[in-house]
Amino acid sequence: MSKGSVGKLVETLINEKLNQINIELLEVQYRHEQNGQMLRIFIDTETGVSLDTCTQATRAIHKILDEHDEINFDFMEVSSPGIDRVLRKDSEFLKFSGEQIKVKTYQPIDGQKNFVGKLIACDKDLLTIELADKTLQIPRELLSIVRLNPDL
Repeated sequence: MSKGSVGKLVETLINEKLNQINIELLEVQYRHEQNGQMLRIFIDTETGVSLDTCTQATRAIHKILDEHDEINFDFMEVSSPGIDRVLRKDSEFLKFSGEQIKVKTYQPIDGQKNFVGKLIACDKDLLTIELADKTLQIPRELLSIVRLNPDL
């Protein structure tokens, strides 16, 4: 089984259980790191992520994954996405509308690939950000990464 398919399988297996306990699954990473195979799971809730939230999610996830021998990992980490979290899902763009973000694009737009501004809107085609001197619409297929920018 490829690493990508293992990550997708984990996501499929744990998403419903986490939703039942009011925890949102944001991302699953499954990769080989220096000390072995790492399964990293990022979660969130309406009120943020505490140590108790991580513990609750870890217990729920372990119960599910213990039943699936095809998912092998040496280490599992369950954590919040952090204050400079990556925005991926439409729901995240909606939730953080009005917040400051950093955007990197695959191709230059107006001669640059890095932007910092306020998230105005995002739909299936375009991300709209307010820069210091203008409003910019970026096609979503050009987005390399979008992060919250807590520095401002």
